[in-house]
Amino acid sequence: LEIILVDDGSPDNCPAMCDEYAARDSRVKVIHKKNGGLSSARNAGMEIAGGEYMGFVDSDDWIALDMYEHLLNGFLQNDGIGVTSISINCMDENGNKNWAKSDDLLKRRLTASEWVRQLSETSSRYNCWNRLYLTRLAKKVPFTYGKFAQDVKFNFQIAEVLEESNLSYMDLPFFGYYYNRYRPGNISNLGIWQDIDALSHYIALCEQWKDSRPKWEKWVLKRRVQFSIDANSRIQLNPEWRHLRHKKELDLRQIPNRYVLTNLSKHFILSFFILKYIPVLWRIGKVRRVAADLLMRYI
Repeated sequence: LEIILVDDGSPDNCPAMCDEYAARDSRVKVIHKKNGGLSSARNAGMEIAGGEYMGFVDSDDWIALDMYEHLLNGFLQNDGIGVTSISINCMDENGNKNWAKSDDLLKRRLTASEWVRQLSETSSRYNCWNRLYLTRLAKKVPFTYGKFAQDVKFNFQIAEVLEESNLSYMDLPFFGYYYNRYRPGNISNLGIWQDIDALSHYIALCEQWKDSRPKWEKWVLKRRVQFSIDANSRIQLNPEWRHLRHKKELDLRQIPNRYVLTNLSKHFILSFFILKYIPVLWRIGKVRRVAADLLMRYI
């Protein structure tokens, strides 16, 4: 076991705590560096990692004592695996279980292509901290500096490496990662700016795969359009964000009406047209609910 603690320019007592852990246990290594953000910190740890497998734990979360045992057994008990994953317990501000992402708690082996489709179905699946990766694969995909939602791009790129290496992805039926959903200052609480960066990753992936992997591009494009609609719905309910609706990543004018009508569900169709043409209606809850009811009756 190798534990790498990255002190990313912490202004509090964390540097001393890291050094204390390293003094008590030779398996602990510490990196002290100038603050560079999450991607920079992860890349610094990946660079010196010497183990055959690699996992990530964010500093405001915690894990079950046997989480990595379960993740490792996924490799040891199955041939041809490149990534293993377990399910997440989301915790509230008091440390109590708030809700859990079970992903059906099934043991599932997926090809790289099947995993891309799974990742494209919802943003709740692209986390990297509830997973274990072959180190030689992970080191081929450094995290992007200066961007939020890094896990989106990272896992999709890992899927590319999986396919090239003829390896599979595996879900394991175990709850082992405790995600602190409500910590003040948590990156996931940065709202629209994280959404914008996530959308920029989706747009870049669609462009990258347009010719080389058209099936993957189709799945990611649908996720990108759905996510754009969701983000625009939040923008209209926050006066401080409304001026961003025509920002490149969020601009619904770039999305053809025909695509939405032929590829999305009724709920997304309604939301799209209101947010694209008469967004002021989205701010009126009663009007929004009546419009939704009428649309469901007549479409």
